[in-house]
Amino acid sequence: KGVYTNTFIIKKCNVTIRGWKATRDEVIIDGQGERRGIRVNNYSRNDYTNCQVIGLTVRNCRISTYSSNSGSNGAGIMMMSDDFLVSNCVVRSCVQAGVNPDNSDQFNTGGGMSLLYRGKVIDCEISGCSAPAGGGISTPFNQADASYEIRGCTITNNHATHKSKYGGGGIMAQFGVIISDCYIAGNSSANLGGGIYFTDYNGKVSTIDNEVRDSQIVSNTAKNGGGAYVGKGLTNRFFRVAFVGNCATNANTGSDAGGGLWANSDALNYLVVGSGCSFVGNRALGGPAGGLSAGGIGFRPMSNVLFRANSAYNIGGGARLSSGADALIPDCIFDANSVSGVETGAAGGALVAGNGHGHVATICNCLFTDNVVSNGTGGAIGNSMTRSITNYVFNCTFVNNGVGGSGGTGNDQGTGGAIGAVSAHYCVSNSVFYGNWAVKQNCVQIGHATGNRAS
Repeated sequence: KGVYTNTFIIKKCNVTIRGWKATRDEVIIDGQGERRGIRVNNYSRNDYTNCQVIGLTVRNCRISTYSSNSGSNGAGIMMMSDDFLVSNCVVRSCVQAGVNPDNSDQFNTGGGMSLLYRGKVIDCEISGCSAPAGGGISTPFNQADASYEIRGCTITNNHATHKSKYGGGGIMAQFGVIISDCYIAGNSSANLGGGIYFTDYNGKVSTIDNEVRDSQIVSNTAKNGGGAYVGKGLTNRFFRVAFVGNCATNANTGSDAGGGLWANSDALNYLVVGSGCSFVGNRALGGPAGGLSAGGIGFRPMSNVLFRANSAYNIGGGARLSSGADALIPDCIFDANSVSGVETGAAGGALVAGNGHGHVATICNCLFTDNVVSNGTGGAIGNSMTRSITNYVFNCTFVNNGVGGSGGTGNDQGTGGAIGAVSAHYCVSNSVFYGNWAVKQNCVQIGHATGNRAS
């Protein structure tokens, strides 16, 4: 019991640092703003297995100097071990401030924790921590067979400070990470991925994918990817994840901001946004994709996903899909999403399905209601590409979607209350249109059935 102000260093296998009884505030490791809390040493990987930290608090730790040694990551806890466990711990107000004075693009990561090799973090709270990248947790410079489980954790109010490289206010991970039953909220990044940042490390290839499931990603902010960012890597999967109230602050209208989730066009393989995911109230303040922006080589079927009350400045209030592969979008709901900008080219209050490189979007069994573009085209669905492709829409319902504003000066502005096509083709079948509206009417507008109107 008590408060300890020294750094605990583990140099042997099968060592456990355990708190007193079941309460994690009886044993406190306090770095006093000067030193790390716990370190599992970083020599031979096989020498440090089965190390555990259970049931205690680590607080006020700090590392101020840069080192190229990956063991210098992690101000609160540095776990460099196979089969490690961090369980029922609190890590708060820890700062990793190590930046190379000769090259600001080289820095250490992991304000709260840094994890290396293989292990689990379970039922922990990480809050108020910061680092150039991975403010709460980082898994830096991984071996190709690295794997981690982060389960049942609360990761809040952490910050990634570097303005141009990496990100991850809550979590920065390269590959091999499974996040489940976590609450990731109020984190921020000066660059990418306010809540989560996924990417590779210098082109390393892993056979282990990343997955997030049964979690809430809430009120995080970043320049791009307010809730989460996916960059280079293998398949990144999201199942039953709620993206709520996240914000991308990038003012570059040509960048896929992604208020909830941004999968960069550099992604090497596939993004899966699976059944039960939801995007609610996310915002892209100065660019496209309020809820989801998906690029890259492949985008697997996005089924049974809810997009509600998301907003973007110019393109794709709910989602923008610009993947370099055919996209299938079945059984989704798009409700009350909006595009608020007034510049030429604004499109898709709910969805922009303008896939690049000649690939096709197929949208089926979806419901579009009350989505709006303030001035542009396509109150529900728009297309921003100039390629001659055909997208398919069938068995869908469009109700009360619209395009408002002055109509602008372009021929396509103020058109397409339900669907607006710009230099692309749509094949629409077996669908219902009712109450959709636009301020102008021309050949681009789709949806003239009874109850649709144009002023």
